[in-house]
Amino acid sequence: MSVDLNIINKRVTQMAQDLGRGVLHQIYPNDFEYYMLALELVDGANNTIDYFVFPVMPSAIVKSENKRINVKKAYKSTLVLTSTAFVPQDITIRGNFGRSFKILVGTKEALKGVAFSFSTKSGVYELAQLPNQVLQMPVHQFHSSIKTGYGAIKILQAIIHKSDGSDQQGSYRLYLYNFALGESYLVVAPPKALVFEQNDAQTNMIWNYTLNLTIIAPLEQIRSSLLPSSNQRLLESSVIQSTINRVGKDITGYLSQVARRI
Repeated sequence: MSVDLNIINKRVTQMAQDLGRGVLHQIYPNDFEYYMLALELVDGANNTIDYFVFPVMPSAIVKSENKRINVKKAYKSTLVLTSTAFVPQDITIRGNFGRSFKILVGTKEALKGVAFSFSTKSGVYELAQLPNQVLQMPVHQFHSSIKTGYGAIKILQAIIHKSDGSDQQGSYRLYLYNFALGESYLVVAPPKALVFEQNDAQTNMIWNYTLNLTIIAPLEQIRSSLLPSSNQRLLESSVIQSTINRVGKDITGYLSQVARRI
């Protein structure tokens, strides 16, 4: 039986246009990638504090998949011991966000209640600003969803800093959504989690980042009994588009007000 790949390509292209690439990935997660990367910080009750979609995909994503295996030499034989338990994995993400302004796509609907007041959208960038720490004034922002490359770097930095926080319900948790590989993980930030570098004359004022994370468990193994996660809401193309449109209107109105004051 012959297969016409041209017909298949046309049908898949039409499906992507009708449904959106994100929805296509949700339906067939092991067949269609969605080139996107996101971090989510949640509190002890699993309420979203920050959700950061990388506005520019990294230049490199390196993931090591280790196996728990122990090979021993026995008398006249070789003994191989294996385990079905998940083995922590390492993932390294490198790149930069450039200089220009970018609209940060996010799940504004997922940020609500007490957790929202601790988010970067509310101007909370440091662990010391969290509720169980010393109270500080929020950082004044030009716009919570319109950021330069430098502004995106500061959000990434804030999420890693605040991932050490905790509340009465428990420690904060950090989730990494690696849609490009069709995987999501519970991760922790090791001692040298984030490294910034700026030493190339051709990329002056552009910070290159290296984000090192340790994968503790696949997300589907620990969130099966929880409410739909933020990445499911975010992957709906209608949510992404409406978010961009809403932010675009917000920033246009804001700039108009500024212009009238000058």
